[in-house]
Amino acid sequence: MLMALLMCVPAWAENKLTESSDYQKGQEAVSAGNYSESMRCFQLVLKDNPNNGYAWAWMSAIQFEIGENERAINAGKLALNLLPQQDAFFVGLVHNSLARAYNDMGEKDKALKEVSLCIQTNPDNMEYYLMRAEFYLQEDMYDKAQEDYRKIISVNPDDFMAQTGLGRCLSLEKRYDEAIEHFSKAIQIDGRISNLYVLRATCYVGKKSYWNAAKDYITAVKMDGNRHAVDAIKDCDDMCYRHLLTQLSERAEEDRGGFDWYQCIAIAHYGHGHYEEAIEYFQKSMDRFGKNAETYLLVAACYREMDNDNMARLYESMAERIDSK
Repeated sequence: MLMALLMCVPAWAENKLTESSDYQKGQEAVSAGNYSESMRCFQLVLKDNPNNGYAWAWMSAIQFEIGENERAINAGKLALNLLPQQDAFFVGLVHNSLARAYNDMGEKDKALKEVSLCIQTNPDNMEYYLMRAEFYLQEDMYDKAQEDYRKIISVNPDDFMAQTGLGRCLSLEKRYDEAIEHFSKAIQIDGRISNLYVLRATCYVGKKSYWNAAKDYITAVKMDGNRHAVDAIKDCDDMCYRHLLTQLSERAEEDRGGFDWYQCIAIAHYGHGHYEEAIEYFQKSMDRFGKNAETYLLVAACYREMDNDNMARLYESMAERIDSK
């Protein structure tokens, strides 16, 4: 975030307060992500001139980045007293640091006030609208969050974060068709994010479109083993479970190569109390892809659920032997 802001520093922001070699080195260190060095440089600037509001602005931003929220707030307040109010970029930078610091500290009202001041001073900066929308969403203020997300989308329909955020708002309000539209747009913009498929699948479940939900959960699992998708496969309701089994079985038949669909089928059975079927597919998984401690422990968990402690202990000991190698 801080390095992105550095790229936006306007040329006219250069003046006698920002032209020293230490100040320039401080900005270069920020650009390189070297916050300890940048802080050292700006401290030298402030030693020479404690009333340099630009250096205090950067100190506030850096201190937030390294987790020193109270110091970031104190530095930000000093900066606001010293900066020329017409310098919208740096005034906005300080309000941005204050907003994020207050948000981290759980002072949500102050965070919202500061990010609104960011927007007031920089009304064309969509990053500030996005930050405020996220703050509103954290506070369950869905109408206000949607207003900011829609503002961003009106400027740039291909804004990934705004499309995703608006989808989340609508999903939380159970406006599933609208949410699906925005999640689909986000997937169109960048389909590499597996959690988008999980979010869209949740909407399909909400509207009882289980076949589509199962398809999205499976896509997310195939992409990167998405943990939320695996949990959904294990915990989904019976209607979704049946659709998942159908599609997973088809995948297992079609894709006999690199992906372990048997493990997914076993997890679905396990989550729905069908432990013998789960064990069968865990065994098929190990037959095809090799024995491993994790799967042995899953088999052991199945036997525990079936009150077969002897078999559970056997598989737990097999898992221990693999781990000890």
